[in-house]
Amino acid sequence: MRRRTFLTTVGVGITTAAAGCSSQAQSNEPSTETDGSTDDADERSTKLGTDESPAEDTTTTAHERSRIERGETTEQVLGNDSLTEKGLRRPHHVALTNQTEEERTISLSIQGAETASLDEQYILEPNATVSISLTDLDTYTVRATALHSEATESMSIEPSQFTCNVTRTSINLTAAGAFESMTTSTRMACPGVSTEDIAADSTVSKTLGDGEPPADGGDNAHNIVITNPSSETWTVRVILQSETTSQLDGIYTIEPAGKSRLTLTESGTYDIDVCVLETGVTETINLTAENFDCNVSTTQVGVDSEGTLDSTTLSTLMACVGDNETDSANNSST
Repeated sequence: MRRRTFLTTVGVGITTAAAGCSSQAQSNEPSTETDGSTDDADERSTKLGTDESPAEDTTTTAHERSRIERGETTEQVLGNDSLTEKGLRRPHHVALTNQTEEERTISLSIQGAETASLDEQYILEPNATVSISLTDLDTYTVRATALHSEATESMSIEPSQFTCNVTRTSINLTAAGAFESMTTSTRMACPGVSTEDIAADSTVSKTLGDGEPPADGGDNAHNIVITNPSSETWTVRVILQSETTSQLDGIYTIEPAGKSRLTLTESGTYDIDVCVLETGVTETINLTAENFDCNVSTTQVGVDSEGTLDSTTLSTLMACVGDNETDSANNSST
């Protein structure tokens, strides 16, 4: 049996930061999503910390415990579900299971760097599981502690672990009284998902489109260059959409003077969202067919020392001869 709880706002043992690219307006309507294995009577959706029920002091409520019965799985959603808004990445799941034959109380802490966090205790009967879906892109610190033995397991979940696949980090309390953990994933190819660490003074390049771009740009190509002229290291997420289809969901950790260079070789209409994960600052760039001509055309986005963004589009001003004019010129020469 599976039960589902939604943890999207400040409430019992939970905090939500306002910063971060993942922050979205919160809905007052609980999700109706099910996994097909339960009926309506088995579903329980809880909205915490609303105006009607003010958020409690987490100092006094952190030790309230949720009981999960033998063999049951309770599913909880942590975050604002922003990964479903744009991009190609999917939520990451953290599953905590009691594999012993005794009832155990386990503390679970999931601390997001910029978004939602959780700090709760669960009374897990044998083979009971709590599964937390992390629905906002962030870096999370996860810590499980068995209160009867003080056995602990700690790990970090990085943005790179959010891909187009279903990914899960399983934390199991074994019969020996210790924790075991592992991360698994489905094996779907994710051609539009890119994660890169860009060293100082280096450039990582990627091309989207069927054609090979000329060395100097132009010929209906457009370049998007993300630069970090500051002395800080920043993590930048780039989502590129053509009409309504996401073509790229890239995460680039850029050291000082590093660059990410993306070349589009097919003329069209594009929306590019550039977001600094540490500050939540977002810049949206709109490209049209006019940005793809014989000129060398580049949109440059820089991240300054405060983690804010500044963008500019530059182009050479060459007069481009159209196809009809080219044909006329060729006919005249003959």
